[in-house]
Amino acid sequence: MSSKEFSTEAEQIESKSTPILSKRLESASVLSVIGKVFILQGGYIDKSQDFKDKSKINTSAIHEVAVISKNAKLPLATRLQVKVKEGDLLKEEKDAASLLLGVKHVVVAFDEINHWIYNGKEGLNAKSVRVLNMTPEEAMKI
Repeated sequence: MSSKEFSTEAEQIESKSTPILSKRLESASVLSVIGKVFILQGGYIDKSQDFKDKSKINTSAIHEVAVISKNAKLPLATRLQVKVKEGDLLKEEKDAASLLLGVKHVVVAFDEINHWIYNGKEGLNAKSVRVLNMTPEEAMKI
């Protein structure tokens, strides 16, 4: 399995409001903090008014994932949300009951993931999301 299948990163003190930043200051890489692969927990579509053009509605897919990598600085099972602008839900997210009940475990990776901070809040954006053909047990070793 090549490393191109894992998440990729866009260029770019313990705190409850910004835990990713806290760990990132120690390592300088968002992927070393959150890991390169994740377990999909669910997702939803977010619609918001464009700041510049009030007549335009922006649509984004919000993917809810859990940290699965033992090598990540965040604890296992830490829940994260990653926004993909102009994205859509994965077909696996549309079967929310299977994800919620743990019947289905889907491992995903993100392309060009970016960590942002604004007004004391932080978040993650990515260009796209992909389903990986691996088990959660394999993902934990990455």
